[in-house]
Amino acid sequence: MVEKEDHLKIEGRFSGTIRAQTMFLDTEMHINFGKNIVVNNGLVLALQRLAGVSANPITHMALGTSGTAESATQTALGTETIRKSATINVDSGNYKVTAQATFSGNDATGTQELGIFNSSSAGTMFARKVISPALSLPSGFNIVITWSATLGRP
Repeated sequence: MVEKEDHLKIEGRFSGTIRAQTMFLDTEMHINFGKNIVVNNGLVLALQRLAGVSANPITHMALGTSGTAESATQTALGTETIRKSATINVDSGNYKVTAQATFSGNDATGTQELGIFNSSSAGTMFARKVISPALSLPSGFNIVITWSATLGRP
């Protein structure tokens, strides 16, 4: 008897929407930061949640200033500067989960790394993305950062 293996893949991406709203200006600019890496601890977290093992779900997004390359063994951002609660949504029709958080221009300026976590501090990092060049936003601007992950077959 020949057995067929069925593989599962998690593909995550970060994007941002910069919004400028003043008395004279109301505009948005979209940025695709690209694919992230789901770190080893993120894979373990997914397995724990799948198996019903007690593990907190993803709840927070963090920004940092380290440009150190992404690695599957990383457990935290290199230099975390801010972490915020994220709005989490599941689109079961498209096998997709999204996390979204808004950061001020002051909070986001200098950002070179983005991460998804299951806690307001410490906790498990699920995914990390390094961006270059660093974000630079004028005062008064905000950026809504969205992380999305799709579960599928390769």
